[in-house]
Formats: sequence, C-alpha cells, structure tokens
Amino acid sequence: MKLFTLVATLVLLALPAVAEETSFRQLFESRNGRTLAVLKAEFPQDYDGLMIRIGAVERSEQSEMLKLSAAFAAVGDVRRKYVARLRFAPPQDLAALLESAAAFHQSVLEKDGPGACGVFAQNGTGALFSLARSDTYAAEIDTQSARYFEAVAGAI
Repeated sequence: MKLFTLVATLVLLALPAVAEETSFRQLFESRNGRTLAVLKAEFPQDYDGLMIRIGAVERSEQSEMLKLSAAFAAVGDVRRKYVARLRFAPPQDLAALLESAAAFHQSVLEKDGPGACGVFAQNGTGALFSLARSDTYAAEIDTQSARYFEAVAGAI
C-alpha cells in the first residue's frame, strides 16, 4: 500500500501543473478598468467597438507585449476621435487632466530617471511600451486615459 501511495504521488508530481491563465481581455480590463468604466458610461458605442477590437487582438498570434501595444493603439484611436472636443472641456476637468499628466511624468522621472522621462515627454505613453515599461505604469496610463475621457465627456 505504501508503494502504491508513493507511486501515485510521484505520478501526480510528474504531471504538468494546470495553471489558470488570465485571458488577454482580462489583463486588458484589469489594467484599464477606470478608462473602460468611463467609456462604458459616457461613450457606450465606442466601448463596444473597442471591446470588439480587443477580442480580435486577443485572438491574434502575437506576444503579450504586442497585444498590449495593439490594445493601446485601439484606445488611442478612440482618444483621437474626440480630440477636437477636448478644448471645450470644463476647466476643472482640464485641470485634473493636466495634474494627472504632471504626476505621471513625475512618476517616470522618479522610477526610471531623466533619460526615460525625456523619451516619455517627447514621445508620449507609447514610448513606455517601446521601453517595455508599460507594466510599471499601468495605473498611471489608466488614470491619464480616464481623465482624458472624463474631460471629453464634460465637453459634450
């Protein structure tokens, strides 16, 4: 009986562990929760279109980093759609947007130094994907994006 228990234990240990994998969509939603909440509430058609694109990105045969970059580009397309309206946003929304941008730059300066901050200042958030640092700044990216859409929603 002891031999059977030992063999059964060894067999179980030899089997590959089945880890629960997080889907790309779940990863995207966890990293962009605030932005998605604003889009869903204020721009439901854009939210639906974005989630369709995220589904297509998820099904693609790309690395996670390329998928994140593609998803970031999809959100950027929605942002660009409303850029002309941003100038009509209420002053308090614009102030919040600028304050979050300043805090974001300060965070990059503190965590990665002046070189990375300079690249970020010149090239925007996409530079953080190029530097493979988007994970580090996921919260800041989400805050900045959500503030943008909040400001646009205030302008409409």
